[in-house]
Amino acid sequence: MLIRESENHPTDDAEAVEVLRTALKGKYESLSRFHPMPWLPHQLPLTNVFTKLQLISPGSQQDPLLLDRDQLLTLDNLFAPHELSKDPKRILVEGEAGIGKTTLLQMLVSKWNKGTCGEECGSPCVHCFDLLFNLHAKDFIGHTSIPDVIKSCLLARDSEIPTETLDAILQTHKVVLVVDAYDEGCMENHLLNDVIEGRVLKDATVLLSCRPAFQKFRFFDSIFVVYGFDEEHKIEYVDRFAHEMNLSPNSLVELQQKMSNELQDLCRNPFILTILCMLCSENSPQLPSTRADIYKAVHEFFIENASRKTGRDKDDIRRNVISPLAKVSFEIYNKEKHLTEEDFDDLCCSPEEACQIGYLSVDETIGSLKNATRCYRFGHQSLQNYLATIHLGKMAAGERLAWLQSKNFYRIDTIVIFLFGQLNDEDLASTAAVITQDIRFQPLNLSRLFFYSCSQSHLVLHCLNELAGRDISDGLKSVLAENCPLRIHISRDCSISCIQGVSMICSLIKKKHSVCLTFDLDATKDFIPLMKQLKRCECISYVQLNYPQDRIKFNDYLRALQRMISAIRHLHCLESINIKMTPLNDEILEVLSSVLSELKYIKWVTLAKIGSDHHPSRLQNLFRAIASCKRITALTFADMHIDDALMPSICEMVESLEDLQDLTLWKNTFSANALEDLSVTLGRRPNKLNMLDIKDNEGSKNERVVKLLQRNCRSVIHD
Repeated sequence: MLIRESENHPTDDAEAVEVLRTALKGKYESLSRFHPMPWLPHQLPLTNVFTKLQLISPGSQQDPLLLDRDQLLTLDNLFAPHELSKDPKRILVEGEAGIGKTTLLQMLVSKWNKGTCGEECGSPCVHCFDLLFNLHAKDFIGHTSIPDVIKSCLLARDSEIPTETLDAILQTHKVVLVVDAYDEGCMENHLLNDVIEGRVLKDATVLLSCRPAFQKFRFFDSIFVVYGFDEEHKIEYVDRFAHEMNLSPNSLVELQQKMSNELQDLCRNPFILTILCMLCSENSPQLPSTRADIYKAVHEFFIENASRKTGRDKDDIRRNVISPLAKVSFEIYNKEKHLTEEDFDDLCCSPEEACQIGYLSVDETIGSLKNATRCYRFGHQSLQNYLATIHLGKMAAGERLAWLQSKNFYRIDTIVIFLFGQLNDEDLASTAAVITQDIRFQPLNLSRLFFYSCSQSHLVLHCLNELAGRDISDGLKSVLAENCPLRIHISRDCSISCIQGVSMICSLIKKKHSVCLTFDLDATKDFIPLMKQLKRCECISYVQLNYPQDRIKFNDYLRALQRMISAIRHLHCLESINIKMTPLNDEILEVLSSVLSELKYIKWVTLAKIGSDHHPSRLQNLFRAIASCKRITALTFADMHIDDALMPSICEMVESLEDLQDLTLWKNTFSANALEDLSVTLGRRPNKLNMLDIKDNEGSKNERVVKLLQRNCRSVIHD
């Protein structure tokens, strides 16, 4: 039965589409429920537990933590046109492991399966598609056409829909391919890459999920980032989950207390939050505080549970089930293929035993009736990563290092973090030396990035957090100190773990004036504990404060700024402070003056675009405070609209700073007379200035004044 193109599809066409739609809807019926954890026998209704994730467009430059709930994007926005594309055909949903990408796509498929949207969706929404094909990236491997993939993975093996019919339907109907986990099936996946790049099915819509660092953004019309749960969503999810699972409220008290404190970052991840909920209810343990420890607790739970069920000794289970399963996990991770019965042929454990432990479950049978193959899947990709890390940790050091050096560390970030939590100090020292050399640096110019990813740029900080509370050997400390990043940008996307990582770095590095810190001011973070902790640290040389691009509420911003500037006073060895495009009111300017008067080692001070309506007395106090910093060599007051009335205070300050070499007064309102007064002051100094910038001042075009200044400055920048 061939399908003919027609505006009003002929009967055969309509019947074929209806048969296909019915088959797909039957296939997707099970997606309305999900397994919260692989060891639980029952499923939960997806709609009863699903909590909206923070989904934003990276081009928005908005911090999801500061958006109101009605500003967050929803599933219904995924297909919406925008200023860069009137009809998005290639859509990427990106996010770290466990952040909820698969569940989000599952919810989307479940919504399509309902058949109608009423008035609850936006337009266009998922219901505007005639057909939706829900696939995994690995499903495409080994196939040469999309109809083959559909027949192999979505239709019954005895389906009578011919390949030619499928091909015709794909060309003549509005279809969407929902493809999960590109990062798990990107190797040798020529067909899927052709689809993404528009060489195949260029008129179809493709929605793809992926972890960071795997995709080329240029092929996508729309890109969204899943940030996980905010504080309200965490509470909502735990309440819903506890209700569905009939969990005792008392069992979750400790988790609820820690969700906003030491477990704040980890609980943003839905999968990890689910694990913590179940650990509380099953074992009532002391909750782990690092990512590796959380998965270790799950791992030990699997073994304990399997031992009780089977009567086998736990060491026997580790040796004869876990160890071979870890080996096959590692092999499958490298090959990026489905786990099948054949993969167990040479192992001492069967797939049934692996399923009994809790790590695996039967997925489905793929292939034709004659060549059917049973497949298995891990409860979550991160569980497979943990097992693969166990096998990696048992390898000889040279073999392990060779494997690591063959990989892009940002693509195996979960395994890298697990290694820091699993290896002993001796093995970790050699491993860390290799890893941190490659991940210690982050982009110097974040503004040129399409979007800033904390999970990638701060991978080294997340790794260091796995060592929290651990007694680190001197050898490992030396390796970490030698390879730690020396320039660190704490962005709006960063979390407590990043700040804790900075603290650990500064406790390791002993070299004076070697670490540069940049902070995007954020009302949700309190940096004072960090600064107090670094009070005795001599490695901090430079601090820069950035005004947040997302324009947080002004009063919140002022409070964050005042806290930050107050905190800097604890960094007694600080050499440089840089505040740009950050409006300071008079109260904060007074705090800054107080702080500067205490920083005896400060050498460079830059104040640019900090406001133009300061009271003269506050600026005079600032100049006096700077004058007390005798080691200053470079000083910048840019775009502050300082006028002639304050030139006497500036001259007094300049005269007292004998080491001053560079002075920038760009874009103020000094007249020729005021600049002539400055030339007199410079003439009384024992040393010439290297550079003086007076550009964009009222008197900077006066040739006579410029010549006077040039007598005592090697270089004068003027209009």
